[in-house]
Amino acid sequence: MRLIDPEDDSLPRFIVWHYHYVEKHHERKLEAISAYSTRAEADQEFSSKSIDLLKRQEDGLADPKEYFSCGYRAPGVREKSRLARLGIRKMRSGWTAQGLSREQTSGKPDSQTERPK
Repeated sequence: MRLIDPEDDSLPRFIVWHYHYVEKHHERKLEAISAYSTRAEADQEFSSKSIDLLKRQEDGLADPKEYFSCGYRAPGVREKSRLARLGIRKMRSGWTAQGLSREQTSGKPDSQTERPK
């Protein structure tokens, strides 16, 4: 099994996630617990963790809302998400493709800005 860093955005990876209650934060969180280079390895880890969790839930030793999941992350997905969030923030603050909107530079909406004749 080739275990890789779940946070390494330069590699394609299959991540095993664990949704559980975190006492320190007093909330439930979805946390990446491991990542693999192949789907078969991730599925094997996911299956073994899920079976163990089901047994603990049946015995009353684990939270019924707790679960494991598995998913694929392509290289560069974090950077793509970061750039999308940046673009949304720019649009909300009034940026256009050419820079600031007229409303931000003159203090008046475009309809009230004087235009040369």
